Amino acid sequence: MRRPRTLFNAIVTVAVERRLPCGHALRAWRAGLWDGTVDGAYLEAPETFAASVLEHMTATTTGIADAISAQLAQDAMLDPASSQHRQMMSDTGWQAALADTSSRSTEIASVLARRRRSHLDAARSAGMQLALI
Repeated sequence: MRRPRTLFNAIVTVAVERRLPCGHALRAWRAGLWDGTVDGAYLEAPETFAASVLEHMTATTTGIADAISAQLAQDAMLDPASSQHRQMMSDTGWQAALADTSSRSTEIASVLARRRRSHLDAARSAGMQLALI
């Protein structure tokens, strides 16, 4: 299974669907300036965030929830053990999203496996048709 790909897609999907902040928006939240959006001045790049989470997981062998939490702390320039970090996780919706990220990863893995089987079946069928010619 291509676990990094499914985790990457799950993180991006959850961040986009729930309009979760990362990067600039988290720093604005910390300064009390975030307006609750992830566009305009706070245009986010959830793909960059997801890639950073995967890098953190690889470097530390932590799980997805801990890696997301650590990356969010880094983006917001907070100590991951601080009460302000816990408050940020709650206020921005990330705490509630952590469980959804794991289930989304499983869901995406299933979809990718089905697509892979479908492509293999199509290739086999085309190969058999060529053999008949």
